[in-house]
Amino acid sequence: MENEDSLVRRRAQWVDAVNAESIDGHVGLLGERVLWLRPGQLALHGRKEVLDWLTPFFDQFEYRFSVDQTLLRITDDWAVDRGVFTSHVRPKGAEPWDEHRGVYLMTWHREPDDSWYVHQYVDVTGLLSVDPGEDEPGARG
Repeated sequence: MENEDSLVRRRAQWVDAVNAESIDGHVGLLGERVLWLRPGQLALHGRKEVLDWLTPFFDQFEYRFSVDQTLLRITDDWAVDRGVFTSHVRPKGAEPWDEHRGVYLMTWHREPDDSWYVHQYVDVTGLLSVDPGEDEPGARG
């Protein structure tokens, strides 16, 4: 249970970093050799590539980000985390907010400092169906 609680807190830090528009907070939760997969685009390899890709978005847009319908499975120092995200986005200072919902699948790895870091992030929107209704029975996180 302690592993699960620490990982749920770590996921909350990710959401908080996006909402605070803290690119350093966001990227700081990624493993050094993270693999980041986006629909229809080339994979990003490593924290630096993800930072370079995200920087223009964080510079130009405001975000209101949340996750729900999460499902978490942990084995030793590895975890799989699936959820539905809702992203409200707008150019800084502009109206209105645009909404985008999708599904993510992440693997987390607990590093020697005993903290969890994103090892892989995959936006599986359109590839993995998740019912927008209730959480799955027994889903945690």
